[in-house]
Parts: sequence; structure tokens; C-alpha cells
Amino acid sequence: CAFKLMKQKLFGDEGYGLDALGTEDAIKNLQRETIRAMHSDLTVPHNCVLAIFGDIDPARTRAAIEAAFSAWRCNPKSVGQMRDTMRTLREQPRHTDGARVSERRDKKQAVLVCGFPTTTMFDPDHYALELLEAACSDMGSRLFLRVREKLGLAYYVGAQNFSGLTSGYFSFYAGTDPEKAERVESEFIAEVQALAETGLTDVEITRAKAKIIGQKKIARQDLGGSASTAAHDTSGKTPLKMRNSPMKPFKPGKPSDENSAIPISPQKTGATFRKPPKSSSPRAPLLRSSRKATKQKRRLAV
Repeated sequence: CAFKLMKQKLFGDEGYGLDALGTEDAIKNLQRETIRAMHSDLTVPHNCVLAIFGDIDPARTRAAIEAAFSAWRCNPKSVGQMRDTMRTLREQPRHTDGARVSERRDKKQAVLVCGFPTTTMFDPDHYALELLEAACSDMGSRLFLRVREKLGLAYYVGAQNFSGLTSGYFSFYAGTDPEKAERVESEFIAEVQALAETGLTDVEITRAKAKIIGQKKIARQDLGGSASTAAHDTSGKTPLKMRNSPMKPFKPGKPSDENSAIPISPQKTGATFRKPPKSSSPRAPLLRSSRKATKQKRRLAV
């Protein structure tokens, strides 16, 4: 819910700001013909990518696919409509006034998300953001070591990067005691300021690169995942050379040459809170043991 609030504030009532599940009123007002029309516009050959991975005969597979889909016809009208929609979303203004949004829920834990508008999957900066996400998303990260381990302010802490066909976002998040949420927010902003001014250290960059490359190598062993990634990237028109060399931007090199300014700004944060009601029962103390924290996180999630 905190992420949903953050995206609504950053992107408004269009694109990534919309709730994928829709609203109660929207669901009630859906008409059968409206759904059929959208299906007709979107499920067309020129808006589809079919990816097949495995031990196959390419020629026989292609012949079988062409035979199976030979009657599938294009809808020229939908091409222009899709292009107009994407152009509108790319030109959509981002709300970067440093606003704060909060919402109370019947939970004993507060969730804090600090979100920043960023860039698209076509911008080279998205590799720096991937690196930043990897560097700030585990138990060895500067966020975890300071906010959770040293200060004991949060149950869990991490970072998330999202870059799509249109400009996405980067966020830091934490689950914490409601009374400590503002302190966590100030720590987040301080870390963002430090990242914007000095970037990641050489040690952080080397470690994050190794982590990303390891994850990508493991992912390539999954045929379904490889097919899904290829289809997704092709539909987004990612250059073939980048699809075939997904680890190239993260290959070991001289960190200081690659540690350019982090493409997020402390002045463009959108902080959101999901808080428990004021009359909630006494809160559990923050846990310092990593094993206990994991169990606590799972229990709270249920």
C-alpha cells in the first residue's frame, strides 16, 4: 500500500500511478463490449512477441508457428492508438515537489517508502540504478548496516528500481516502529544526499557488480525466464546487442571510472507512510537478530 501511494503521488492518475487492480467504481462500471474492444486492439500480431527457448529445431518450430497463427490478422487502427498512448505517457509530468503522503491501516507496523522519479529502460542511467539497487538491498548494504543494525530503527530495509518504457522510479523502503518512522525518513534522505554527492564506494560497486552478474548467470539457466526476458525486451525494442550481452555493463572494471553521479535527487523525493491507527496496541520491540528479523517480517506479512 505504501508503494501504491508513492506511485500515485509521483505519477498521478495515469501510467504507473494507476492501481493495476483498478478501483471499485471502475470494476463496477466495466462493460463487456469495452473489454472486447480493448482485447481486439491489444492482442494483435504487431503487438505480440513469441519467444521460444530450448532444444528445438528452428525451421520446424517456425513452420508450426506460422501454420498455427496464419489466420491471425493485424488491426492497423490499433497501431496509431498505441503509439499515441505511449507518446502521452512519455510526456506525462512527474510530481517532484518533495511531497509526503500518509495513510493509516489496522497494522502494528509502519511502512515507509521514499520514491524518486528516474528514467526509462532505454537510458544508460538505468544501469547505474540497477547497481545502486543491488548495493542497497541486502544485509551488507550501507542502509541495512546503519538503519537496522547500528541504529535499530527498522525491521527490514531495502531499495527498489523500476525502469520501463516510460520514466520509472527508484525507492528506499523500510518497515519500522511508527514512532521511529520520521527518524528513518531522515536517515534515508541523508544517505541519498551522500550518494548524490559522492556516489558508491569502490568496494560497494565491485560487490554490487558481482551480485548482479551472479544473479544474471543463474537466471540464464531458467528457459522460461530467458524466454520471458527476451519477449519483454523485444517488445520494448531493447537493442539486440544489449539483450545478448546482459552482463556487459556490469563486467569488472575500474570502479572510479564508472561511479558517476547517482541519478536521483534528495529534493525530488515522495515519502509515503502506511501507519497503524492511533489506538493500536503496544508495539513489539525492534529485533536485531537477522534470523529473528526474518521470522518477524514473515509473520507481519501474513
